[in-house]
Amino acid sequence: MTVSIPARSAPSPGRPGGAPRRSRAVCIALFAAATAWPAGAELVVLADGDFLKVESFELIKKGYRLELPSGGQLILPRGRVSRIIDDEIVAVEAPAESPPAFTLRFDDQPAPSVPYGEDILVASKRHGLNPEVIAAVIFAESSFRPTVVSHKGAQGLMQLM
Repeated sequence: MTVSIPARSAPSPGRPGGAPRRSRAVCIALFAAATAWPAGAELVVLADGDFLKVESFELIKKGYRLELPSGGQLILPRGRVSRIIDDEIVAVEAPAESPPAFTLRFDDQPAPSVPYGEDILVASKRHGLNPEVIAAVIFAESSFRPTVVSHKGAQGLMQLM
């Protein structure tokens, strides 16, 4: 859809800042159109941190109408929805026959000399992972800042959903 607004050389009389009436009408029309048509988002993050996978959503007077993958619908009030984001699935193909540069399993390694090093060591022993791998993931995802939240909604040191 293309919207063309004719240029005006002089500001509209009696309007603050010279904003023409037509521009306001076009902005309102575009906003109404954007909120009336279903969008293609797939994850609805709720205010309590839970999330729903949806086929599409529509902003309505009562809140949001969500189209569920099973074919049903759900209407939630606006205060219940924190944000709506695209579902992100990335498939990575493993390299053929390349040995790892270090061991991924836990082999009685010491605690890494990073923030939360002792906690990382305890978790690595419990799950059988190299503590350096866990520390590297934490550094890459949050730089050891536990309160970081990504624009997609991932939270915590390892940015988990």
